Amino acid sequence: MTRLRHLTISMALLVSLFASLSWSQSIVQVIRLPGSTYWNSAWGLTADSTNLYISSNTSDATLGRRVMKLDFSGQAIDSVTLPAGVVSSQGLAKDGDGNIYFLRRYTAAGTIMKFSPTGVLLDSVRLASNKFPGGLAWDGSHIWYSIYSPDVEAGLYKLNFTTHQVVDTILVPTLQPYGIGWNGTHLLYVENGFQGDPQGVFKVTPATGDTAGFIPAPVDPNGTRPNGVAWDGHYLWLLAEPVGSNTGRSLYKYDLGGSGTPDVHLVQTLLDFGGI
Repeated sequence: MTRLRHLTISMALLVSLFASLSWSQSIVQVIRLPGSTYWNSAWGLTADSTNLYISSNTSDATLGRRVMKLDFSGQAIDSVTLPAGVVSSQGLAKDGDGNIYFLRRYTAAGTIMKFSPTGVLLDSVRLASNKFPGGLAWDGSHIWYSIYSPDVEAGLYKLNFTTHQVVDTILVPTLQPYGIGWNGTHLLYVENGFQGDPQGVFKVTPATGDTAGFIPAPVDPNGTRPNGVAWDGHYLWLLAEPVGSNTGRSLYKYDLGGSGTPDVHLVQTLLDFGGI
């Protein structure tokens, strides 16, 4: 079932519309990730009530198959190494049993791979060719993945991982949906802004496909090109470029009970992750 068509409207009207959907929020913490190969290509982001998990889009044969576990201060405390050849992640999710869903990106295709908590391959679903997937989320019973190209198929797709069948489709009103999250009632997707749409996080009602809210990305004249989003039960986390830089990655922690427009005039936490 496909429930939302793209709208052709001016950028000014689109910005005005999404501004009206913004809900109160403020950035309460910014964590600058290290400037090394793995972290500069960080893409997949998910969370549970105690930790964050990150995967990287690097094609490095060693680094690209690691899933890093971080505490909420941004300190890396553990990792899972996946089988050889599993690299270039553009999405990450975890289910209630701790199984890992890793979106393995190819040139114009992808495979969603399910691993045990220790990294044993359990199952996989190869997505159709000539599609560009951008993120994963687990909603408690199904996997959702995003497609950001071709434009007419930009949307969120609900997958029954047992049957390998897509059971629902939400076509979104923006063109670059990347990372996806789930907050218990709504889907959250990141708009990267590569084709000029407002950068930030969109809240989507899964039953109707309606856009129910919008959080702008951190204020930066050049944009922060967000990739990943996660909900830990209390805070929303955004994975994006650092403000003032077009390289590297930072984690932005949002308090959705805050007020005002996001601002990032905060002391950044810089951590030593060793040689990762």
